[in-house]
Amino acid sequence: MLRAFKEIQIGEEITTAYRNLSVADRKEQLATLDFECKCRLCLFEASEDPKITREVQDAFNFIERKLENFKSVKEALHERSAEMLSIEFEKLFDTLTEESFVLDDHPQVKLRSAQLYDVDVKAMKLYLDEMMEKFRKTVDLRSETPDLNSVLAHELIIYELGMEHFRIGYFKECIEVLVEIRKAVNTASELVRKVIKLDQFIIFSHLRLKEMNKEAVEWIRIFKEDLMKAYGSVSIVREVAGATLREIEEAGIDFFKI
Repeated sequence: MLRAFKEIQIGEEITTAYRNLSVADRKEQLATLDFECKCRLCLFEASEDPKITREVQDAFNFIERKLENFKSVKEALHERSAEMLSIEFEKLFDTLTEESFVLDDHPQVKLRSAQLYDVDVKAMKLYLDEMMEKFRKTVDLRSETPDLNSVLAHELIIYELGMEHFRIGYFKECIEVLVEIRKAVNTASELVRKVIKLDQFIIFSHLRLKEMNKEAVEWIRIFKEDLMKAYGSVSIVREVAGATLREIEEAGIDFFKI
């Protein structure tokens, strides 16, 4: 039985400090709580090859730091573009007649906004490329690091790396990252809802690329199987994944006959 020394709110995270214990002591302590920790620290310290696991851990730490900085990079780029557009808008405003008073609809404004957005996206992509290089090298160590699959399955920063590519329109890189996570996730585990989300964004990326090739169709089939395993009913599947199914059907694919 566990006793709380303060009132705990619904949904409040409960944590325990065990970083300074050895991996064996941590496992023993957590076993009393019927809990098996799968964080990077526990997985890597229990691994057989310290050199390889240190390399993997360093790569994940690098990606984590870079992703934290990436938010500031995006904000700085957007602020710079907004400032440049503001200056150009002021110059353009003086040349507009009352009939063409709405700046957002002006062709010159639209063109310049698109150009600056393209510059921003390319700059963001270069920043993400550093992380992708680390990610690819790490995935190549999969055969030498048995615990890497578990880390890939549970590590949120890797999922976020894929989603950042999705947000800026680099869908091939998004597919590359999410497919590696998807390979690592056991569909029979507690991560079944994560599996479905991974399936969805792999499919979304193929749809954005307008690539309804064999690979894309196979992922749609896998998505259908995962949904049926999770919910077991066509009506519930339609309700849960309605938006995704509509996009698939708009691409000319009959989801339930595939």
